[in-house]
Amino acid sequence: MEVNGMSEKVVRPPIAVVPCSGPCYDFTADGERRERATVFIAPIAIRPKDPENIYVSWGCSRGIFCLDHECRYAQTKGRHPRGEGEINPKAIEPYGSYGEGY
Repeated sequence: MEVNGMSEKVVRPPIAVVPCSGPCYDFTADGERRERATVFIAPIAIRPKDPENIYVSWGCSRGIFCLDHECRYAQTKGRHPRGEGEINPKAIEPYGSYGEGY
C-alpha cells in the first residue's frame, strides 16, 4: 500500500482455520429417511490463489456416507439418491471451491 508516496507494508493478523462439530438434522444414508447425526465440518484443502487471497475448501465427516442431494457437503457426485436422473452438480460443490482447479 502506498501512502503519501511512501510504500507501507500491510500487516494482517493470522486467521485460525479450525474444524467445528455439531448436529446435522438432514443426514440420510438411504436417500429417504432423515436422522440426526453428529458431524465435523473441517478444512480439507487450503490453497493460495495469489499473494492476497487463500481458498479454503471444507468437508463434512459424514459427507461420503450421506445421500442428501441438497447438502453442499454430501459427496453424491451428481447422482440422485433414488437413481432418478442427475441432480444439479452446483449443489454438491465443496464450500469455497469457486473457479477452475478449486
